[in-house]
Amino acid sequence: LVRRTWPVFEAKAEEVGVRLFLLFFRTNPTAVNLFSFRAEYPLEQSAGMRRHASDVVRSLGEVVSDKHDGRSLQRNLHALAARHAKYGVQAEDLEDMFECLFVVAKEVLGQVWTKEMEAAWKSVWTGFRLIMEPTLIAATCPFKMGDSELKAIEYLATPQQKLVLSSWKIIARDTRSYGVRLFLKMFQLSPTSLKLFSFANDTPLEESPRLASHAELFMGKLGFIVSHLDIERTTIPYLQSSSALHAELQVEPQHFVLMGKAMLWSWQQGLGDAWTLEVQHAWEKLWVTVETIMKPVLKQARESVSRKKMRELEVMFSKKRDE
Repeated sequence: LVRRTWPVFEAKAEEVGVRLFLLFFRTNPTAVNLFSFRAEYPLEQSAGMRRHASDVVRSLGEVVSDKHDGRSLQRNLHALAARHAKYGVQAEDLEDMFECLFVVAKEVLGQVWTKEMEAAWKSVWTGFRLIMEPTLIAATCPFKMGDSELKAIEYLATPQQKLVLSSWKIIARDTRSYGVRLFLKMFQLSPTSLKLFSFANDTPLEESPRLASHAELFMGKLGFIVSHLDIERTTIPYLQSSSALHAELQVEPQHFVLMGKAMLWSWQQGLGDAWTLEVQHAWEKLWVTVETIMKPVLKQARESVSRKKMRELEVMFSKKRDE
């Protein structure tokens, strides 16, 4: 079904591509910084964006029309993801792009769009995304877990996944409130952890726009994990990459423990009667899994940061001696 309708897109690749990217930039404004045409305004008249948009639609068409075996398709998608990783594209960007593509497809196809067509598009593009995500994420993280550490991971059973997903649907209605409450609780449990954040001096803290923005960013990343509970090949590199990033920010293993406690408390406050013992155990298990994946990578990354700082100090002292 997708292959049958794709010629409609290729016939007007530039128009479709421009609509796709303009919607993508409205959804994710900072993503424009990934592109060489970021300074060309207005964007809808940018020759650079029009060329890139057309190329993207045609590249997707090549993937859609790929009549080789599944391994060939996977190789092509992995290569596509690896190319984009070099430019700083992240898994969340890919997810946003496919969501926008879905919206544009529905608009372009008009009356041709049926329930069967919708199901086909969702299935195909979800499949593509799940092939590309692990490559995209892994490319951003030089640190890996050892075999023994990977074997120690305890994944959620299907009933626990369902409990996390059902409770997340409620939480997702107001991620800002849940997220801000989580961080405020963490700072209450450990006042010194506040110094890790750029909004440490904002007063009153509970009204800080920067705290709210960071809280929503955290909730967005947690939502990504929740939506991939049954896909270890995506969640593991995603968490590894996130952990490596936090090492640069002076985050320590105990901060994960604090975050988990604050999260459970925030969920309990917000969910009320929906916060049952079974739901609590499911979220506890999820956070243990998160910690198990992130802590070894954090340790590696912190050691790397320390070595880098030592080298910088050695260079500085060497220069002073020369002077």
